[in-house]
Amino acid sequence: MRLSYAIVALALVGCDQTHSSPSIASPAAPVALNPWPEPPTSNDWNAWQARTACYRTALKARLDTLPPTASLYEGRRTGANNQFAPLAPLDDFPFFEVGAKIRLGYLLQESDPTPAIAAASRWLRARGVGLFLVTVPTLTEVCPEHFLAEPPLDGVINPSILRCQERLVHAGVDSLDPWSMFRLHRAEPLYYPADTHWSPVGQRLVARELAHRLERYGFQRTSKVRLSNRQASLRENGEPSLTGAQLEQARGVAIDRPLVEGAESDPASPVLTIGDSFVEHFQDYLAADLGLAVRSGWSPNSTTEAFADFLREPTRLAGVRVIVWVMCRKHLAELKPLPPAIAGD
Repeated sequence: MRLSYAIVALALVGCDQTHSSPSIASPAAPVALNPWPEPPTSNDWNAWQARTACYRTALKARLDTLPPTASLYEGRRTGANNQFAPLAPLDDFPFFEVGAKIRLGYLLQESDPTPAIAAASRWLRARGVGLFLVTVPTLTEVCPEHFLAEPPLDGVINPSILRCQERLVHAGVDSLDPWSMFRLHRAEPLYYPADTHWSPVGQRLVARELAHRLERYGFQRTSKVRLSNRQASLRENGEPSLTGAQLEQARGVAIDRPLVEGAESDPASPVLTIGDSFVEHFQDYLAADLGLAVRSGWSPNSTTEAFADFLREPTRLAGVRVIVWVMCRKHLAELKPLPPAIAGD
């Protein structure tokens, strides 16, 4: 976590800094910083949080201009599509934050899911199963220079998210936060231009890194996974909530979407994936990099539901050595309560 200490040193200048808006095609070069000799204290984190409040205020002001979010039921009844109203870029950036009003709330608040995640990790560890958490940031969190008129130079809108990652490390939870990696690769199409999900480009970056970290388990490559390329069309990646002009702006994005063969869910695999819809397709690329098919246990909008399933059906963990828990940041900030038998373990 020493890198985050260096980020703290830069970000303490907060909203008094000089702003810039680097192009997506030529992201700003990383700034070499000397890490702090000691970890940041609570006062340091609190000061950073306070000094970055202006970015959250500016983001909220933009979100407040979007239509009120209808409930899913109301949207179906009336035909309203406000749930997916996009936050448009302030420039010619061809990517839109679809469903911004419901997806970006986590950037405006402070939450600490560490106790629940640490409890889940301890419960699994006591049963001989490892846990690896992957939380996927949103487009706006990675590329604020396209959505805020005066963005933070270091890209950090809400420091409490980085603080959460530090707490997870101190709690002994294996965690992969792709934010720093995505910032370095933000000239690439990490997300679909008009969809709520990450693209195969972002998925493959994280899958390669995660497969590398899982090498310590010594898994044997037992499957032959083949990738075949095709180009995904905008129709596959588009949302009807975009206007005609917005769709035209997004239409220039071409994303290669490799298909993975031989990565069907294997009920005997030692690797189990759980989480929300961000697992879909990502687990195939992870299987390709591991050379090992994985078990699939995700479901849409899921947070902690899998743990109730483990209590109800302990055989779900039979033969599992590590669980890869993948979810978007929105769901990380909205974890459902763990079963008491796990939360109080």
